[in-house]
Amino acid sequence: MTGKANPDAKPWKVMTASGRMDALAGAELEKTCHEAIQAHPQVALDLRTVVYMSSAGLRVLLSSLKLASSRNGKFVLIGPQELVRETLEMSGFSRIFQIVDDPSLLA
Repeated sequence: MTGKANPDAKPWKVMTASGRMDALAGAELEKTCHEAIQAHPQVALDLRTVVYMSSAGLRVLLSSLKLASSRNGKFVLIGPQELVRETLEMSGFSRIFQIVDDPSLLA
């Protein structure tokens, strides 16, 4: 799993995650997301190339959403693949996160 910023998406800071969001990758991704949230009021995490998400990945998403909310910001998810979307739906996260299919739909 990797996480990186996309500098072209203004006023949103778009982070890209790929591979597996699990316990091995969670701490690094959480640090990257939290740094982005502290620097920008609107952060989106592009999940289009994430192939697996464990409960550790869900924890990263939730802690990032809580941090963004505490700073009166937004944390949005972009384009999760079918397996990841199912994980978000089964966990109830699809009801608490704004999910868009494409970064051009960020509002």
